[in-house]
Amino acid sequence: MCGVEKTPRLERSTRDYPQTVTPPAGAPNVEVILLDDLGFGQPGTYGGPIPTPTRAALLAVRNHYQSGFGTISELSTGYPGYNSVWPCSSGTIAQFMKDHGYSTAAFGQ
Repeated sequence: MCGVEKTPRLERSTRDYPQTVTPPAGAPNVEVILLDDLGFGQPGTYGGPIPTPTRAALLAVRNHYQSGFGTISELSTGYPGYNSVWPCSSGTIAQFMKDHGYSTAAFGQ
């Protein structure tokens, strides 16, 4: 018969179990502490003396404009980078770390 395979697919297949992703040997432990509700003038991102990235940049591991938070949510404008809508293309640091074999957790109040 034309087009009919004589050897069943199972016999031609190779087992391939998914491998668990683990951090490389010697990978450091990572702890991220995110402070919220600081005074508006305290973080360096708004002119204060404490050098800090924006919350969105820290959580997304990207520039805060790429995460839609070029400004605080209350001042969102609807323009790209300033709409305060987190796009699916911006993962989180927890997702990134998990994809590289780390165990992650988030705690908040």
